[in-house]
Amino acid sequence: MKKDRIIYYSLELILIVFLIFTLFVENVFSKLSIGIVLIIYYVIVKKLLRKNNIVSISNSKQVKELMILLALAYVGMFYLVGIFVGYQKVNGLYRLVNLTKNIIPIIIIVIFTEKIRTYFLSYKIKYNNILTLIWTVLIDLLIYANVYKIATLSELLRVLGYILFSSISCNLLYNYLSKRYGEYSIIGYRLITILFVFIIPYTSNMYLYMRSFVRMVYPFVIYLIIEYCFAKTNFASNRKNRKANFISYGTTLAVMTMFIMLISCNFRYGILVIGSSSMTGTIDKGDVILFKSDKNEQIKVGDIIVFNKNDIRVVHRVIGIIKEGNDYKFKTKGDANDNEDKGTISKSELLGKVIFNIKELGKPTLWINEVFDNA
Repeated sequence: MKKDRIIYYSLELILIVFLIFTLFVENVFSKLSIGIVLIIYYVIVKKLLRKNNIVSISNSKQVKELMILLALAYVGMFYLVGIFVGYQKVNGLYRLVNLTKNIIPIIIIVIFTEKIRTYFLSYKIKYNNILTLIWTVLIDLLIYANVYKIATLSELLRVLGYILFSSISCNLLYNYLSKRYGEYSIIGYRLITILFVFIIPYTSNMYLYMRSFVRMVYPFVIYLIIEYCFAKTNFASNRKNRKANFISYGTTLAVMTMFIMLISCNFRYGILVIGSSSMTGTIDKGDVILFKSDKNEQIKVGDIIVFNKNDIRVVHRVIGIIKEGNDYKFKTKGDANDNEDKGTISKSELLGKVIFNIKELGKPTLWINEVFDNA
């Protein structure tokens, strides 16, 4: 058993290192290459590790069918929202390159990800849930980061942030399903919820943060449905575990939801990492600021505001206010700058007022930016 444990940890860590390398080194591995690597990896795992019996509830077929229905409901909800936010045509769906670059590789990746997941989770080894969660989330990042058009590093980091939290939520559910009902309860659901954007010629214009929020909350809903429908027989004996799982999942979900709302900057409060030195002494480069977006709030001279200028978010101090009819415009300046900013800021460009800042919390993000910019 000790030998199996060493082999187990070694295999998990090798896969994690490979996926991190693939994620951060551009154009080395295509999706198809990753799929082929996973097939080979699965064969190696089967050779080196013997699969243990999985503790399974005898409703795997019903769970599989329910998961397919829930996947179709997810897709239907996605397009229903399009009635309110609009639709856009997806070009190139029926070209051969779409089949070979996206559809076939994703099918291979999903199938063998779930086979490997089930194999690893059949072992009652310390940290197996966490290790499995890490590499499955990395695979999600590889799949979904390619779906969105990303032109800059800041866009990449933002997209990865959105995908990361929703992926953690999804894979917590998949780990739960895999251990109780096997991989086939997950494969159909995942293929439907991923591939529909590569098959249906029109897609909803749902905002990225809203997609992430729905994808993050939906697994929690599925968990409750599965528990209610298929685990009622053991309700009394598992009440404590259920309550602990519910609290743990609910707390994690609430924290991730709040963080996504903050980094999206589309709600009442938002957070930003300061990337310049124009406010040094008051707010330094690498600090994280929290701002409040309230169009009715009175802005006074001396307030530090967040505003959009040429598609760049700027954090500067108000040094003057000009009234034009019923509207106000603001003159601004960085505390460390010699000159005031050119022009004025209108209320339409105003994002909010800074409430407070946290020193140096955003430095890791800046270091990652510098690494990529120098690559």
